[in-house]
Amino acid sequence: MISLYLKELLNTLEEVRVQDKAIEQAAGILLESELVLTIGNGGSASTAQHLAQGLCNTGVKAISLTDNTSLLTAISNDESYQEALEWIVRLFSEGKSKVAIVAISASGDSTNIINALMEAGRLNVTSIGLLGFRGGKAATMVTVPIILSSKNYGIVEDAHLTICHLICNLINNGGKG
Repeated sequence: MISLYLKELLNTLEEVRVQDKAIEQAAGILLESELVLTIGNGGSASTAQHLAQGLCNTGVKAISLTDNTSLLTAISNDESYQEALEWIVRLFSEGKSKVAIVAISASGDSTNIINALMEAGRLNVTSIGLLGFRGGKAATMVTVPIILSSKNYGIVEDAHLTICHLICNLINNGGKG
């Protein structure tokens, strides 16, 4: 079991390695942004929080939209969970320029992530997708897709965390590898 997991993880990390141009492009976009919004569900929400913290450490202003549980649950209660991130994207992006969003999703098919990306598109917000399961619906909705083929949540989440660390390291080096 351990050997199989590690073998799949190594194969997935090879997929990360060959997407170095997309990862560099993502780092460049985030470096030039005035505000970065990160989103995800479950384990991907914790990765979104970790990325926002890492970006802040590099001097990039970033916030994970799932950090404010009171706001997230209020909108979920008053509207719907499927619309909550969309509403928060609008709140932080409307009328602003140089905002970027990073959507982190193992499946790429979560309704609330799709709705948030549609709103980001409507507001002309540049979007980056860290996606697994071959990208799902989100793959065609983001400006810069970074797509993994694994359908194992743990493998995808491990690789996404690695990509987040790579992005922050690139930003610390001026956006280039």
